[in-house]
Amino acid sequence: RASASSLSSSSSDTSAAVAAIQLGFLACPRRFNVAISRAKALNVIVGHPVALTHWPHWYALLQYCMARGAYLGAGGSDRIPR
Repeated sequence: RASASSLSSSSSDTSAAVAAIQLGFLACPRRFNVAISRAKALNVIVGHPVALTHWPHWYALLQYCMARGAYLGAGGSDRIPR
């Protein structure tokens, strides 16, 4: 079973995008855990990495993925944008 999570915003202002998504599984560590732990074989997360790093649990996941070569996206493979 695979899981996909998505974060999207039409705003180019990252802080406005972050402020608009304070509710839901992005800001809640328990709902975050449910969102990422359901997959058995593959978990794909599509989102704005800078916005995600505003929450410590998402930043930790991005660091974990980066350390294991599983991060693809903005900022290349050598750092997580912040």
